Amino acid sequence: ITDDNFASLINAVEYGRNIFNQIKNAIKYLLACNLGEVIYVITAVVFHLPIITPLQILYINIATDGIPAISLAFAPNDKRVMLEKPKRIMTILGKRDYYYIFFVGLLTAILAFIAIVPFIYFGGKPLSVTVLFTVIIIVQQFILLDIWISHKPIMKNLSLVKNPIFLIAFFLPFVLHPLLLYHPFFNKVFDTVPLSLFEVIFSVFISFMIIVVLELTKMRVGIRSHFQKNNKK
Repeated sequence: ITDDNFASLINAVEYGRNIFNQIKNAIKYLLACNLGEVIYVITAVVFHLPIITPLQILYINIATDGIPAISLAFAPNDKRVMLEKPKRIMTILGKRDYYYIFFVGLLTAILAFIAIVPFIYFGGKPLSVTVLFTVIIIVQQFILLDIWISHKPIMKNLSLVKNPIFLIAFFLPFVLHPLLLYHPFFNKVFDTVPLSLFEVIFSVFISFMIIVVLELTKMRVGIRSHFQKNNKK
């Protein structure tokens, strides 16, 4: 306000927009993750499928929802933010944000269903619930990765994930989860059972599919926008 340099105004607007985006991203992350859980639980109740326990849901909300959402406040600034048109009506979430939340939430639920199918009839309820619990946790970490880099292609923006705060938020659930799987005390508390190496690899593979789908979607959007620009020329 006290600086009469117009460049300062531009920097202030850019700074404000990035803060706004960080708040929006935290909300998107929480809504997308929780929507996936809600869709799965409602469908599982209807079709009598395995459901994660209330304590497992509480753990997810603290370890894989709360801490990562807070870390998004330290996400790198988006250099494309000044290319956006000024908003006449101030709304936190736009149509694209709601589409992303629904798409990611639905995709999370679908992957959860796919993950438990082999274990419902051959592994029993404790094993299927443990796999389900594991997949939901890992999927949400990949959602964090996508939002942290502002939905940009991952391979082209690996430098953005070198932030120590992101690394802590991303890997903390991976460090804690083995305790919940293999320590007898936590097995009783969280109603989990130890997973074999194959079951762990299977859970990670199914969870990683959300990144594959999101990256394919980005490629499709990029190709479409490229053709639209060429057609305008």
